[in-house]
Amino acid sequence: MNTSRIVIHRAFKILRRNLSTLNIEQLLSEENKVKTLESFKKLTKVKYGEKIKRHAAILIPICVSNKNELSILYTLRSTKLRTHKGQISFPGGHMQDEDGHEIECALRETKEEIGLDSEFIKVWGTGSQITPTFGVSIVPVIAEVRNFDLSMVERNPEEVDEIIPIPLERLIDPNYFRHTQFRTPKGHQYVLPVYTGGKKKFWGMTALVTHFFLLSLLPKDVYKIRIPVVESYTP
Repeated sequence: MNTSRIVIHRAFKILRRNLSTLNIEQLLSEENKVKTLESFKKLTKVKYGEKIKRHAAILIPICVSNKNELSILYTLRSTKLRTHKGQISFPGGHMQDEDGHEIECALRETKEEIGLDSEFIKVWGTGSQITPTFGVSIVPVIAEVRNFDLSMVERNPEEVDEIIPIPLERLIDPNYFRHTQFRTPKGHQYVLPVYTGGKKKFWGMTALVTHFFLLSLLPKDVYKIRIPVVESYTP
């Protein structure tokens, strides 16, 4: 094992020890919820493109098992879909006329996609509107699901190929973290995170929202991953 891998391994052992000593109730306390939402709203004020007319909402489900293990729930989008087929994403979708606000949209779409009823979901609040370079603007909604078990969900085969809870310790592991660089049609460049600790790696807006959420939720000594600054790329 080379020196860099030894350093990463030691760092992750420290992270796991710090995570294991966290009091789950403190992490999910009202005080930490307020802190998380304040930070998350600031971090999600992201605008890569111009104002977009179409809007969507996604749900970030923090799942707490009966064993007090934390995970975040994702979906593997169906290959039948027209866009982003076969990719990892959060439950969610486009705002409809009947949706009074983004929270209603996120809960409705979550029920439609994975069958998780709103009675099991405790909403914390929303982040800010994220405007990508194209597509739809996104408002992420943070929520908590206690006593989570996969028996509580049932995928809609027209929209979801698999429901995937990813343990928190996998998401904070630097061994499973990468990054990718993008360049807009106007020549602007930016770097986004990539997570590889689940059944399938994910990137783009799903990874960016995940990164912002973990930065907001967890203490700095537990989640130390930062998106690197990459020099401009010239082909």
